[in-house]
Amino acid sequence: MDELSAAIELLYNTFAEQPPALVMGCTNCCISQSELDGLITLPRRELSPASLAAYASNAPDTVGAEADYRYFLPRLLELAVAEAWGFPDGAWVLRRLRFVNWQAWDPAEITAVRRLLMAWWAEVLEHADEVHDEFDEALASLLLIDADSELYLQAWLSAGFGARLRLARFVLDKLHLLQAGAPWETWADQDSGPMLLRWLASGPPVNLLAEALASPEAGASQMEPLSDAWLLLSQLDGTAHNPK
Repeated sequence: MDELSAAIELLYNTFAEQPPALVMGCTNCCISQSELDGLITLPRRELSPASLAAYASNAPDTVGAEADYRYFLPRLLELAVAEAWGFPDGAWVLRRLRFVNWQAWDPAEITAVRRLLMAWWAEVLEHADEVHDEFDEALASLLLIDADSELYLQAWLSAGFGARLRLARFVLDKLHLLQAGAPWETWADQDSGPMLLRWLASGPPVNLLAEALASPEAGASQMEPLSDAWLLLSQLDGTAHNPK
């Protein structure tokens, strides 16, 4: 079983005792009562993406209650990381976590949610050099919903060569925005910009770019962006190691 599948199973096991949802009403008519009624006719794991789409788009802030959301959460997150909907996309559904204080839940529940988030992030990092806007949205979403940002940044530093190329691209595309105090992504929390700027200036990111420049995996077309990004970060951090 891969890590993402294991994280999904942990969610179901951890929230196994959560009482079935009642799902009464919607504050802005985003979902019909017949759709709500349909959500309680089947076990949550058997609910189809289509039947959950409207709920996934709007819960927990405009429909139902936190108890309902907790009941559906394993299925919602399972479908989100599988990109089971065109809309809402996975990042949209994950961001709905910001409407509940999940980091104050039972420690086992926090662990289960965070393991899923970390497993999803690992999948994003694995394909970091193949996606662009999706990567930035994923990072912004995680920093928005989880105060423990160091977990995700450390995972970025520990990922493969593609994630290092993505770091270079991030520096080239976003550093000037971070330095200007401007929004760096549509869903970015206002506190994430200063935090990311401190992280980029902290040493490990620029040293990782130096390692990437010296790596045999670096092709000719990748040397320029890696070098340009390294130079920008080295001007922020006086402890940077020179590329070999």
